Amino acid sequence: MGSALPARRGFSPLDEELELLSGELTPALQNVTVRLGAEIPFGRVAGFLEEMLRISINETTVRRLTEEAGRAYQAVQEREVERLEREAPPTPQGAPTMLMSLDGAMVPVEGGLFVEVKTLLIGVLDPPILKDGEWEPQTRDLSYFSRLEESETFTRSASVEVDRRGLTTAGVVVSPMDAAEWQQTFLAFYRPDAARVLDFPHAGQRLPPFGSAVWGEETDEAKAWLSMSLTQLKWTGPAELLKELRMIHSVYPSEELRVNLAYLETREDRMNYPEYRVRGWPIASGAMESANKTTVQARLDRSGMHWARANVNPMLTLTNALSNGRWSEAWAWISAERRARTRNRCRKPKPVDPKEVNNADATDRTEILGGVSAKETQQANHTPCSVHEARPESKPPAVVRRSPRAPYKPAPNHPWRRPFLNPAKPNPLAC
Repeated sequence: MGSALPARRGFSPLDEELELLSGELTPALQNVTVRLGAEIPFGRVAGFLEEMLRISINETTVRRLTEEAGRAYQAVQEREVERLEREAPPTPQGAPTMLMSLDGAMVPVEGGLFVEVKTLLIGVLDPPILKDGEWEPQTRDLSYFSRLEESETFTRSASVEVDRRGLTTAGVVVSPMDAAEWQQTFLAFYRPDAARVLDFPHAGQRLPPFGSAVWGEETDEAKAWLSMSLTQLKWTGPAELLKELRMIHSVYPSEELRVNLAYLETREDRMNYPEYRVRGWPIASGAMESANKTTVQARLDRSGMHWARANVNPMLTLTNALSNGRWSEAWAWISAERRARTRNRCRKPKPVDPKEVNNADATDRTEILGGVSAKETQQANHTPCSVHEARPESKPPAVVRRSPRAPYKPAPNHPWRRPFLNPAKPNPLAC
C-alpha cells in the first residue's frame, strides 16, 4: 500500500467533458440568465424565468451570475490586448472603405454621480445609392467597444476591436464625430490619415447665436436665416458662410460669437460636406448616437439605476457582445474562463515552510510533508477538487512509521503445536 494522501473532495472527469460550470444551474440555464441580465434589469429576468420556465431564481443570483460573466469576459479581452502587444501578430486586412467614430455617454454610478463611458464604433462603408436626388451612405457590419476608462487606457484597451476589424490595414477610414480632444488623439494613434468629418449637427449648433444677434432670438427672420445657412453649408461648403459670420461678429461683437466663430474656423478643413456627400461618406454621426443609446444607455442608464464603478465595464462587455452579434463566441470564452478559474482555485499548492524543509534530511522531509514524498505531495496538491465547491486546504496527517516485526512463531503450548493424535490415550482399534 502507498503512503496516505490528503483526503479531498473530487469530481468526475465527466464534469469537465460535459463543460459544466460552478453553481446549481445548468450551463444552458446560466447562458439564458446572463444573456437576459445583459439586456434587461435583473429583477425582470428573475420574473421572466419564473413565469415562462417555472424556474425560481432570485434577483441577487441573476446579478451575481451576470456580473461574474462580465468580469470573466473582460479578463479574456485584457489578456488578448497583452498578447497583441507582446506578439504583434499580422493584422487582418480591413475593408477598402471603413467607418470609425467615437463618442461618450453618461452613466449613473453610486453617490449620485454620472461618469462618461467611451464607445468606439467600427463599420464598413459600401458605395452610396442615389435616393430622392441625394447620395445616401451605406454602412454595414457595425461593431462596438465601450469602456469606463481614461482616454489613454481606452485607446490601449480598444486595440482588441481595432485589430479584429482590420482598421489599421483598411484602405480609407472616414471618421464623422465631434471635436473632443480625446477622440482626435485616438484617431491620431491608429489612423492619422483618416478623413476627419465634423459632425454636421455639431457644426449647425454654432450658427443660431449669429442669427439671434442680428434679428433677435426665436424670430421668424432668425429661423429663416438659420435654415438658409445650413443649406449653404451642406451644399457649398464653409467658405462663404464663414465670411458672413465674420462680418456679423464685427458688427455685433460678443464673447459668444467669438467662441463659436473660432470653433468653426479651426475646423474648416473638416466641413467640406459637398465632397463628402459625393463620395458617399456620412456627414453626421447618427450611427454613433444610436450606438450610445443601444449599447450603453439602454441597459445602464435606466430610471433609478446607480451602478458600482467596478461593475460598469463587466456589463459593457456583455452589452457589446450582444450588439456585435457575438454572444455565442463570448459565452464560449466566458465558460472557459470560469472553468479555468475553478481549476486554479482547486489546485492551489499547499503552503509549506521552505526553511523547515531545507533544514531537514531526506527522512524528515517526508515526515514534514505528512508522510508522503515531495513528488506525491505535488501530485496530491494538483488533484482537482469539486467543481462546485473548493474545500480549504489542510495539512495531511502525519504517518506513524513502525519498525517491521520479526516472523511470528507460536509458543510451545500453542494448540497448533499439539499432535493430531494423543499418544497418551490407548487406541481402541489396536489389537
